Amino acid sequence: MADDIYNASIIIIDDDDELRETYYDLMISEGFKNTFQAETGVKALQMAKKQKFDLIVSDLNMPEMDGIETIKKIKELHPKVISMILTGFGNMDVAIKAFSESHINDFLSKPVENDELLEKIKNHLSKIGGDSSEAGMSDMVRKEFGNQRNYFGQFLIDNGYIAEEDLLEALQKQKDTGKMLGDTLVEMGLMTADSLVNALSEQKGYAIADDKAMTQISEDALKKVPMDYAKLHGLIPMAIEDNGLKVAMVNPDDLAVTDNLKMIAQMSIIPVYSTKDKIDKAIDLFYKKLESSASANSALSEIFAEGDASVEEVNIKDIKDEDNPDSAPIINLVNSILAKADLDGTSDIHIEPQEKYVQIRFRKDGDLYLPAGYEKLPKKLQSSLAARIKVLTKTMKLDVKLRPQDGKIRLKLKGREIDFRVGTLPTVHGEKIVLRLLKTEELYPIEDIFSKNPVFVELFIKNIKKQDGIILVTGPTGSGKTNTLNSAVNYIKNVDINIVEVADPVEIQNEGINQVNINLQQDVTFASALRQILRQDPDVILIGEMRDFETAHIGCEAALTGHLVFSTLHTNDAPSTVTRFIEMGIKDYLIGTVIRLILAQRLGRKICKMCKKEFKYEKSQLIGLGLTEEEIENGKFYKGEGCPNCKGKGRSGRVAIIEMMEMNKKISAAVMRGATALEIGDIAKAEGTYWTLREDAIRHFKAGTIDYEEALYYSVQN
Repeated sequence: MADDIYNASIIIIDDDDELRETYYDLMISEGFKNTFQAETGVKALQMAKKQKFDLIVSDLNMPEMDGIETIKKIKELHPKVISMILTGFGNMDVAIKAFSESHINDFLSKPVENDELLEKIKNHLSKIGGDSSEAGMSDMVRKEFGNQRNYFGQFLIDNGYIAEEDLLEALQKQKDTGKMLGDTLVEMGLMTADSLVNALSEQKGYAIADDKAMTQISEDALKKVPMDYAKLHGLIPMAIEDNGLKVAMVNPDDLAVTDNLKMIAQMSIIPVYSTKDKIDKAIDLFYKKLESSASANSALSEIFAEGDASVEEVNIKDIKDEDNPDSAPIINLVNSILAKADLDGTSDIHIEPQEKYVQIRFRKDGDLYLPAGYEKLPKKLQSSLAARIKVLTKTMKLDVKLRPQDGKIRLKLKGREIDFRVGTLPTVHGEKIVLRLLKTEELYPIEDIFSKNPVFVELFIKNIKKQDGIILVTGPTGSGKTNTLNSAVNYIKNVDINIVEVADPVEIQNEGINQVNINLQQDVTFASALRQILRQDPDVILIGEMRDFETAHIGCEAALTGHLVFSTLHTNDAPSTVTRFIEMGIKDYLIGTVIRLILAQRLGRKICKMCKKEFKYEKSQLIGLGLTEEEIENGKFYKGEGCPNCKGKGRSGRVAIIEMMEMNKKISAAVMRGATALEIGDIAKAEGTYWTLREDAIRHFKAGTIDYEEALYYSVQN
């Protein structure tokens, strides 16, 4: 990357003070010293009248003047300025349309990761001035143009495409026009368009679009990219292949365009070369065959689907009071909320009626936040919103509003099936709805669950491969218990093992496992289901939760008669799980005989990888946490500074912090003589079969996965 890009003049425009300051600090720290900021489009325009900017990074939605209008007006003053729009998911199609209407160079979907933003900015700035910045190699060209380098020009000479005199003449003209060298050579008649494509393909390594294939373009491929975008950037999608969308392009080397194509089409891009003339003819011929509606909405037409449903632009102000749950605006609103929640990586959606509006909140990494663009919806949408969600469940009753209901939604998002567990709760202002996202693909490898801790991995796998006994995972709601157990049965499942799960409800659909939902209306309880399951010749039984004596007793009896049983329990730690069983009425001799392994699990918040920095904690803090003098002296410790990726929190993502206790004869004997949870823990520790939550939290802290505060929190809990 040339050093001169750091002399570029850049302006950051955003009415969000925290976000704008974050981007500004990022640019300054990266070495872009000529970076400015403005909180509104109006102020940015005033600044642009006094000085020239090379690149604009602007938010889309701002008061007084939005990002698109701001960029249009600045481009009237500085036509060559590069412009980038930052937009939320709900406005993505607006940003795409802006490419053709106001020549936006690029757009990024919020939240933007620091590395992605920097890469885009550097990529754009490196192209200022076209490829003449790389000027010639021969003595003749060097004499005329100094020590500038033009590798492509020299390549053309070395491979017999042009003579030195041709390159010199073309470079001279290019100085006046500012066009790309290849285009200049073709315009001057020194090369044909086909020979230019051949040369570029030979040098860059991209394939050339087959002439026959250019006459057989797939309609499904065309629907992935809007016609205006294709025209603006000299490209046409040709076919959908196994490894991505094949696109004929005048300039496949334009990373900004290929990156945006990937976002628009929601799939990988396979760029191939073709001439501008051939691409233009193909655009005119094939896009005309598509209906105008398909062309207009193709950018997002396949992102979200239940049957033929799709996400389209939602204008909340246009939704009428009388709109019913089957009206297009309400369908689009609900679909866009569900899609945004998935794209944001959230675990829960809260739809909360207030006195004068409906509040939407998402939960991510354990914290609730207001999603941009959906924070406060008009009160008039409350009934239709709730009704639409009930319709999607196909089981919840529309007319029941004063009684809690439960349901489930299964929808397809970008080719992936996602389940939403739905629950309603009557409140003074209407029905509150919570949807939990259940993603089947979140069945992690055992090594990943235990963060490659060799002791935990070996011990866990040894026990889940046994023929009988009980393996328990405990912890509060949302601590990943269900995921851990499903990952365990996923590890051992085979054609020669009959695995049956009973849960309320089944949260993760796992192919190859017989899964049963509790249905109280049909008298299908945990106890009744387990009795019937035992008549189904099971090898392994997964019980969603041991809530009562009857369920726990049947589970223990099953383990005692040669079945491997997995289940969960709500306790704080591993030793107290044993005493909880006794409190439920299970005989101590039965507990000591059947329980093999107990895990107590929490989900800790990881340090954000985008703003992770080495941090020097006070020595007294580290000693208090339990680190040795040697560990403090030789260790490196980290903390998140806060950035757009983590919304300024310094933490992003979750990691399992795990306590593990393996039962043995001494521990079982202690249980049978009525030992307390504290005594059981002490004996297990002395036996070397008990690792506490505190120990695992400290391990993650020393590894740089979590920060001091998070490690301290779980240490105090233990």
